[in-house]
Amino acid sequence: MEDIFPDFNCWVQINKIAQIARNNFEILHQKQGNLHLKWKAGCKMSYDLQYIIVGCINGDATAQRELYDAYKGVLFAICRRYLKRIEDAEDVLAESFVKIFTKINAYSAEGSFEGWMKKITVNEALMFLRKIESNSLNWMRTKISHLKYQIMMTSWKKRTSWN
Repeated sequence: MEDIFPDFNCWVQINKIAQIARNNFEILHQKQGNLHLKWKAGCKMSYDLQYIIVGCINGDATAQRELYDAYKGVLFAICRRYLKRIEDAEDVLAESFVKIFTKINAYSAEGSFEGWMKKITVNEALMFLRKIESNSLNWMRTKISHLKYQIMMTSWKKRTSWN
């Protein structure tokens, strides 16, 4: 998997390629709404990973499954570092992969692909924690307001009682 094949080339639908083509590929030619691409010289990505990324850009479910299977362990470990509950970590992992698959054409290849995925996963975990914290604060505010109301009513009942 570590062999580098800078001559890897493929066909990609024009409407799916966006930014990744400008940064990572040389366009060889265009035919019937597709681009024939070649990875730019000096690409330090394995042939397998290049193939998977292009498949994910094209929406290929098999490529998405391969990417998921290859990185789920590493990304789940990141989720577990941020989240105590396994269920929460699994939810964040799923959200991370959804974002990875929808934003994969924005990957600029300036850093490692794994690092890019890790950054997305960390950001998703932090957003999840912020949401939990916000919900927790709202719950506490509601509870405090309710307790204040109960105290006020108890105090009012004591002052107005006929005993």
